[in-house]
Amino acid sequence: SLSSIFAPRKPAPVPPPQVVANIASIEAAADADPHDVEKQTALFEALLATNVKPGYDVLVSRWERMCEFVSP
Repeated sequence: SLSSIFAPRKPAPVPPPQVVANIASIEAAADADPHDVEKQTALFEALLATNVKPGYDVLVSRWERMCEFVSP
């Protein structure tokens, strides 16, 4: 029905504290060695796995900052 299309969206859930702590640990490792592709990829995958908008926002922000340093 049309009401399901125009119904207000539910706010995104907040990840559990254990997930947030895990991401903080992965992010610290990625920040300590910004040229380590495996650490950066692990962080991107962890942020994507949260399935919440703040996680996606951080992922996009980090990606944009990384792209600033790439020269064609």
